Amino acid sequence: ATSTPIPDFLRPEAFLPPAPAPVVPAQPTPVQNGYSMQPTVPNMPLPPVAPNGLPTPPIIEPTPEVTPTPQIPQAPTIQSTPAPSPQPSPAPQAPAAPVDPSAFRIPGTY
Repeated sequence: ATSTPIPDFLRPEAFLPPAPAPVVPAQPTPVQNGYSMQPTVPNMPLPPVAPNGLPTPPIIEPTPEVTPTPQIPQAPTIQSTPAPSPQPSPAPQAPAAPVDPSAFRIPGTY
């Protein structure tokens, strides 16, 4: 509404080149592919879970040397439950539990 012309340095949009129109419609299609990829990503970890179950028994073999008591219940649980995903998380925790008081002692707190 003002008759005074506005300098270019007060209008940063004047320095910007015009936005390319075709790029905007082209982006939604790769995004849709990304969404289609995301459902497959959760499906991908499921096959590796089975191979992870195979190395799990060798991992349990060295653990009985440190703590033989927890290892005895772990063997039946693997046979009873075919899903190895829950067991790897408790398996490392069992040997780590007795180590917690000495290894994780915070200096300066007694």
